[in-house]
Amino acid sequence: MGLQKEIIERISMNNKQSIENALREINNDLMYNLMSASKELFHSNYHAWIFRRSPDIKKRFFKQFGIVANTTSDDVIREAKKIDLLMSEPGFADIAIENKIYADLQIGQLETYTTALNDAKTPWSGYVLSLLKPDFNKFTSAVSSKWKWLSYDDFIMFLESNKSSLGLTPFETDYLDNYIKMVKKLSSVMSLLVPEQHEKLELLQLDFNKTFLGNINKMRMRAIGNYLTHEVRNLGKHEVFEKMYFGSGITRNKIFLECEFPLSDKNFLGWQFQEGQFRLYGRIQNLHGKGRHQERVKYAHNNYSSWFDFKDVSEHLPTPLVIMPKDPTIMGQFDPDFIYRYVKISDLSLNSLLQMSLHLGKRKIVKDLK
Repeated sequence: MGLQKEIIERISMNNKQSIENALREINNDLMYNLMSASKELFHSNYHAWIFRRSPDIKKRFFKQFGIVANTTSDDVIREAKKIDLLMSEPGFADIAIENKIYADLQIGQLETYTTALNDAKTPWSGYVLSLLKPDFNKFTSAVSSKWKWLSYDDFIMFLESNKSSLGLTPFETDYLDNYIKMVKKLSSVMSLLVPEQHEKLELLQLDFNKTFLGNINKMRMRAIGNYLTHEVRNLGKHEVFEKMYFGSGITRNKIFLECEFPLSDKNFLGWQFQEGQFRLYGRIQNLHGKGRHQERVKYAHNNYSSWFDFKDVSEHLPTPLVIMPKDPTIMGQFDPDFIYRYVKISDLSLNSLLQMSLHLGKRKIVKDLK
């Protein structure tokens, strides 16, 4: 056991050093510092300039990523219907691009864009341009049928392969080359942000500018959420895991992670890791509102009391377990619909959350918590 712990600590230290080296390189990159104040705006403005600068490369982009349609419009518009980039090309459906670097998609964001674009009665398709693939399973079918993922790696590959057709000045060519290098560095950083499975889950605490490190930690949380989504679905191999949703973020400078399973009664069951607590929770939306906590607790006990039992997940949690509230008939609450029981915890690994997600998903299947 001692040797295993030593090996894990050595891997963790090597991983931390690799991250620190990669961060130092991107932090010293001039192009990154130029974009850091405006983030997605910087990228979207530059992409719009490229497609306006060269009608030929826009046509090539539509040929590679677009859908043939009977259209005549020819334009590149920033912030049309609040969408980062909306482009049209004769003979193709319009392409909408939503650009994400640090932040995740907001709840309802793509739904709003989809409605607005459909109302325009012009054929279109959409891309989320990001370093990590969004979880399209959490969107409505109306959204997931229209939007796809375009990775920054593929977009940069497209720019590189078509660079000669842009007709750039020497200065503009140097600028593009530096932009491509910067995005590749960002992509490299992203690939290092998921911790080793047995590492303690924590935010990076390194000697960098607070804003810079904050942005990187946002990326880290998205990378962890993305990893858990992929691994749990790959290992779970059941419809329950296809419908689950992982949330990730930072609250009060602490890690926030959750895994949620939808139920047929429109409620949700899940786990949540936040501010030193691991919670088994329910969102009882059919009893939504203030002053209805006891109704929600009674409903949960009557319909899925087994969900709030820590006994069969204790093997994945550090001991000793102190379950709160101690009385199993009492639950904590956050209005308007959140009820939970929790254990205090400070040391939790990525593998623990992976195994608990699989275990709780199977519990939902076995207990037939529909």
